[in-house]
Amino acid sequence: MRRVQAQPMHPIAARRILRLSLGTALCLAFSQIVAWPLSFVAPALVIVVLSLPLPPLGFKKSLVFVLAMLAPMVAGMGLLPLLEHARSSGIVLTALALFYTFYYTARGGSPVLGTFMTIGLTVVVTVGSVSSTLLYMLILGLGLSAAVAMVFVGLAHWLLPDLPAPALNP
Repeated sequence: MRRVQAQPMHPIAARRILRLSLGTALCLAFSQIVAWPLSFVAPALVIVVLSLPLPPLGFKKSLVFVLAMLAPMVAGMGLLPLLEHARSSGIVLTALALFYTFYYTARGGSPVLGTFMTIGLTVVVTVGSVSSTLLYMLILGLGLSAAVAMVFVGLAHWLLPDLPAPALNP
């Protein structure tokens, strides 16, 4: 019988897996200790960001990601009166906004940014049509979760930085 030998894991892949698990575990522990509403969202956002092969995010890019999630929510609150009083116009405008978020990602935009914009718009439409007070609390909770997630993404990259690229021999 022939034995199949397991291939050793590449060190970069092992480092990324460790970074994903460390960042998610630290964020989950922090969010459960603090126990704010929607504390489960921050670790899920950490998983999304750390699972992508992105370079370490700086402060500006992290802020852009948080704003990319919150801006469609705040702007989408302007769609709520249309969805309530002129339903067909509101649905068309919401569909156009969602089309733009998908188109942004499809033409080469950041997948995380596109995902955050899509999440923001869909949350506004679904929750905002039920209760505007609940929507306001949800926007605050998701903003806090996104900010905490970006902190733990940065912490995971700081604790387990990328390995230096191997030198190319001519």
